[in-house]
Amino acid sequence: MLSCSDPIVSNIANAEINQTVRLASRSNPTPALKSKYLSSLHDDRLTNLRYNIQSLWTRVRKSTRNLGVEIQFNDNGLPILSTENSGSVLAKEASRFLHFHVQDRFASTLLALLDIDQGKVGRALTTDTFANGSTWQYNGLNIRFRDWRFIHRARLNCLPVNNVKSRWSNSCPKCRHCNSDETLPHVLCHCLRNMPSILRRHNTIVDRILNAVQSGTVNTDQQVRAANSRLRPDIIVKEDNKVLIIDVCCPFDNNAEALRDAEQRKLNKYEGLKQFFVGQGKQCEVFGFVIGALGSWHPSQ
Repeated sequence: MLSCSDPIVSNIANAEINQTVRLASRSNPTPALKSKYLSSLHDDRLTNLRYNIQSLWTRVRKSTRNLGVEIQFNDNGLPILSTENSGSVLAKEASRFLHFHVQDRFASTLLALLDIDQGKVGRALTTDTFANGSTWQYNGLNIRFRDWRFIHRARLNCLPVNNVKSRWSNSCPKCRHCNSDETLPHVLCHCLRNMPSILRRHNTIVDRILNAVQSGTVNTDQQVRAANSRLRPDIIVKEDNKVLIIDVCCPFDNNAEALRDAEQRKLNKYEGLKQFFVGQGKQCEVFGFVIGALGSWHPSQ
């Protein structure tokens, strides 16, 4: 409104903000004073506001304080928005500017969670540049309503597992099926009672990768007898003089380092098998296909 191209609208808006600042401070509404008022900055004249009338400009003042946004006026009297960590923009770019500012604030709040569990999955998701592990949030593809209700609580560790409940009650933190603490990583990745479901999750990923293989000879979950090794990679693809070893892993999304470490363990595990194929004069590559139990996607894939 203050920078509207219609002079009638801009004049009315300027008159209203001038009147609001004058009533609040009992002073002449200079551009500097208006900036301090709208930005909720300290000024002795604004220490004790002298009226309780609510208006658009009082709501603007409250919003800028909550968002950490400052409003300044340039030499032409046009408002300029800025924050502590970003540059300034004119009013015509305010909508886009505020959208990304609020988005960054919420993301920072999530990542800065200092609880021993919360925030870990969020930090793992930050490495997913193309949001491969969260596309369902936008299109709902391949997800059920009950999965939707589960995943958000799980990513924030708000599910009522015994270890979480024991923090504010006298509940036993032990697992219902074994003697380990019933944490979310234990339930999703380690509990022996849940191993059939864990294996089914693993095999589903393997099947989807197999469906994407278009050429070559494919072996699944088999030892390479000639290598005299007991290792059984999930997938071995042989084509001409090339060999591709793929092994799937679903670690818990315990920060981005967990995914990177899981991939490195796979590379180390199959290094001997890789050298066997290299010794036969073949080109061999090993891929640790890592997907977090809660949907985090490793950037190297």
